[in-house]
Order: sequence, then structure tokens, then C-alpha cells
Amino acid sequence: MLGREPAPTYAVSVLGPDCDDGDASRAQSCGHQNDIAFENEELITILGYSGDAMEVDITFDGQMLMFNDRVLVVPHKNIHWASRIDDVTFQYEGEVEGINSTQVDSTPSFDEIGNVYYTSLVTCFDTDPDLRYKSVFKGLVEDGVLVRSELLENIYVGQNGWISLDPDVSSNGRFLFYTQNSFDPMNPSFAVTTWNVRGAERDDDGGFAPVDDATFDDINTDAFEYAPTISNDGLEMYFTRADISLGGILGIYKATRESIDEPFQAVDIPVAAITGVVEAPAFNGDETALYYHREVDGVFKIFRVTRTLP
Repeated sequence: MLGREPAPTYAVSVLGPDCDDGDASRAQSCGHQNDIAFENEELITILGYSGDAMEVDITFDGQMLMFNDRVLVVPHKNIHWASRIDDVTFQYEGEVEGINSTQVDSTPSFDEIGNVYYTSLVTCFDTDPDLRYKSVFKGLVEDGVLVRSELLENIYVGQNGWISLDPDVSSNGRFLFYTQNSFDPMNPSFAVTTWNVRGAERDDDGGFAPVDDATFDDINTDAFEYAPTISNDGLEMYFTRADISLGGILGIYKATRESIDEPFQAVDIPVAAITGVVEAPAFNGDETALYYHREVDGVFKIFRVTRTLP
């Protein structure tokens, strides 16, 4: 059996309690600069797994990779996990027990204390109005088993045909960004009409309250914008854009802002180091790596790019 290298050690809060308050100058002095480019694209090898690996995230300690597969016949996905051997090699461990249903279960995202946020459509078409069109869950996975789960509130449009997907939680648990989708639930092909990036911030009661939609005015366009990932300080975000006018060309884009009270300003060209047909970026624990999936010979595989912060 291959020996496992020790995982990198991260501080519990990447910027520290005095550095992640959204102040750009304070964040920069504490070691976070959102203008440092990602480079060095690398394939992540998952030993023992040959299927599609998509919408990935990695635990804060770097020990567990979690991702979902793809089933083309019907709208259906399952969540899987793999354990770390080294930075770019993981051992496949199987499906996460207790998390998968007969519907779409996907897009896991971790905070620094191990909570996993994920999409599940298991209640999305429920006849109970308190459950219908709600699709983002928070849970805890231990040794590949879901030991608890709860449905998140307050991040839904509350109208027929609108659901929230692709949750990404900042490592410190302060921000939860996601995709808001409009589609026809009676259409078996799940024809999507709108994908927009939205966000929420932790409130005084420990839940999440939506941020102003105007925060994302420079990000959301006539194209599809979705699957965001947000930094601890709330100043740097990466997201997927599918330009339907150009035949659905996919790219991963960057957006920044000077403070959490300002809207994001998006860069209009994709991240240069990320190549091919790609989606769904996700920060690692200290924001020195960005993970995503890329199509290789018809199969989606996990890749990453890295950077060195001061």
C-alpha cells in the first residue's frame, strides 16, 4: 500500500480573527492578496476510481476529497469520497453513506470544523410547501458516513421553478455563496432558463441571511454564472460562466471587491492557468489552491492550480 504523506497544517482561521473582517488593507497586511495569480495546472489522481469526478471540495485539513459523479440518463448524481496520499494523489473510498438519494446529490463544500454543505433535490418536489424547492443541506461526515444533516433555510426565492444549488461555504463559515436556478420542474430534461450567483452571510442567530443581489450585478449576465467559491475575507470569488451565445463555452472567472460592503467587480477573461472544458472552482483550506473539474476524453477529472501567498 502506498504510504501517505502528512497533510499540510493550516491555522484554524486563515487570516485570523483580526484579519477576516472584510477590510482590504487589513487583509493584505495579514497575508492575503487577491491579485496573486494561480498557476501550475495539475491533475488530481484518484486511485481506484475511473468515472466522472465533478464539483469537488477538499476538507480544511487536506485529508479528504469529496466529489460527485455524473449520470446522463436521468438527472441523478451521487457523492463520493477519497482519502489523501499526497497533494495530487488520493485513494478512492466509495460513496458517502447516508447522503445519497434517488435524486441529485452533489456539490459538497467544507468549513474549517468539518461541516459539509451540499445540494440534494430529495425534498425539492415535495408536496409539503415547507420543503418544496429547498435543496441546500448542512451535515457532518465521519469516516465516509453522514452522521447528521439539516435543511438550510432563508436562501430560497420561494417561487415555483426556482431552487438554490452549488453551495460554497468559506472556511471560517461566515459566507455561503451559491447558484440560483430557474427551470421548468415539469420538464423531464430539466430545461434551465437562468443561472445566477447569489450569496448569504452568517447572521447573529447562527443562520444565514441573503446579501443584496446587487452585490453580483457585475457577475451575472445573459450567460449562465454558477458554482462560485468565496474566500474567508469575502473579497475574492471564483465562479463558472457558460456563454450560451458562444455555444456554451465554459470558463472559470475571478471577481474581487475592496470591502464586503461593496459589489464585486468581475474580470472578463477566464483564469489563464485553467484550460479546457472546466467548471466549479473550490478553494482549499488556506486558499493557495483552486480545485475544479475538467473534461478529458469525455470524462470529467479533478484538477487544481496553485499560488504562493506572502
